[in-house]
Amino acid sequence: MGGLAKMSTDSHLDLVLALFWLPAVASAEPASFRFLSGLQSGSTTFQFEKTITESGTTATVESLLEWPLGMAFAGVEVANQTWRAQVLTNLLQSGQMADSDWITVPEENVPRTKFSYTESDVELRAYVVELAYRHHLNSPGPLGVTDLHIGYRHEHFTFDAYGAEGWMLGESGRMYGALADGIHALHYEVDHFLPYAGFVKGWAEARALVFHARDVDDHLLRSKVGTADAYGLGLGFIGRWRTRLPDWNAHLGAELEVQLLRSLSGSLHQEFYDDDPNSEANEKGMTFDSDFSTRSETLQARVGLEFPF
Repeated sequence: MGGLAKMSTDSHLDLVLALFWLPAVASAEPASFRFLSGLQSGSTTFQFEKTITESGTTATVESLLEWPLGMAFAGVEVANQTWRAQVLTNLLQSGQMADSDWITVPEENVPRTKFSYTESDVELRAYVVELAYRHHLNSPGPLGVTDLHIGYRHEHFTFDAYGAEGWMLGESGRMYGALADGIHALHYEVDHFLPYAGFVKGWAEARALVFHARDVDDHLLRSKVGTADAYGLGLGFIGRWRTRLPDWNAHLGAELEVQLLRSLSGSLHQEFYDDDPNSEANEKGMTFDSDFSTRSETLQARVGLEFPF
């Protein structure tokens, strides 16, 4: 998986470079270069359920993995009055992955019961590429709108989870246990493909997004990989502040962004690429499909120093 992750990242380098320089060459308008840094909080989820029938009894098992998107980041932006391109990457990350499981057995009058919960330390690598086109209205539109935007954002996150600590439900109640910190338990990659349209009024921007998530979840200790695609919608809100620094021939700005993404449909395919050492049966080659859902919620605060060129 590490090689695949590197290939995936390398395949986007040409796109990053092209988007970075496009605004500068797209027109003869004066352009600007901006250094960005900031903090982000939030999470993204991987959720599915499957139905198991054994000895005539049917049970539904649900699984929810919550991955942290808290990070410090830095990046650059090139823009003019029409085009804007931005590239961000994370510097540090914070938080833990939480893995929860529930079971429901209607035939035995077992209600939805949480039977497992673990937390793992996480290493995160992330980048975001965004390209936007801006159309300025000659006169304010409805509600005082001054600009219309269309754009495309690609968010890529790679997570590696190490160790685990938590509990499982046994006959006598919760049984607690732990996995050593250095053990590599999970590798997870997610891409968010986000075309959007929005409008600007004064210092505020609102946007509506179309949401496509592509997820790869590799349970390394169980030799099981899941690949998923989900589709949905999202909303984004950005507040901006900007002031001129005449002594530096520059502008200082700050932005606060909220982004909410929800899937409306999705599918997951899971496969054991080797035998699960935690099970007595030989699962190698076994596959199963299920419905899949995901959501993402982020709050981002950033500052930027902008220079004309």
